[in-house]
Amino acid sequence: MASSSSTAASSAPAPASGSGSASAVAAASSSVNPIEQLNGQTIYLPTGYRFGPSDKTIVIHYLKNEIRNQPLPVDIIPRTNLYSFGAPEKIPLSTSKYGMENHWYFFTTRPKENPIITSDGCWKEIRDEEILDGDEVVGFMRTLRFHYEELLNDEANTNWYIDEYSANPNIFESDELDDDAKEKVSNFVVCKVRLCENMSDKTCHTDSDEEGNTVLDDEEEERPTRSNIQDKEVENGETMIQARKNK
Repeated sequence: MASSSSTAASSAPAPASGSGSASAVAAASSSVNPIEQLNGQTIYLPTGYRFGPSDKTIVIHYLKNEIRNQPLPVDIIPRTNLYSFGAPEKIPLSTSKYGMENHWYFFTTRPKENPIITSDGCWKEIRDEEILDGDEVVGFMRTLRFHYEELLNDEANTNWYIDEYSANPNIFESDELDDDAKEKVSNFVVCKVRLCENMSDKTCHTDSDEEGNTVLDDEEEERPTRSNIQDKEVENGETMIQARKNK
């Protein structure tokens, strides 16, 4: 489980840089340290801060605001052309400093093809699902796994993954997007790069609850998507047919 200091900092929007509340916090506590934001402004983060937002928080508070050119809760996600790098090891991971262990976050544009071919291999989609805020679909997440040399077989598998977050166009008002923002809705994403060094370690299968706290699954299960729900319905139907034949 993530520490309370980590999740408290990551699940709620942080004070805006330069605001009175941020300055007051910095002055009142020696455990709050100044850092430089990516845009050159100074912000203050608690000691032990770890960026581990829920899927919903990533879409609503970070991706949506970035698309609309609005201030972020805390501006610590680097912007880069992530898929231009030939292999995961070539991504400038050191520029993403505040994620949980072996998690790195980036804003980037995404190519339309699948798999996404690079100079050293490819990113192949292995899962996709909706992100909900109550009953509303606010975004989508697809997971990709890196394979070397464009070989889509077990020998070419790596333990590098990307969770790619995109916004549902329906969460935007029709009059709040200019032409540039409308294009961003379709191709601009937040990517969480993950390295699972030990695939038997359940920390490779963590998720976030509604408050953004990192939790462990009790057992490994497929997260529901439209495709695997349909597959299970077909499988259940075939089982019922076979059972009838055996009677």
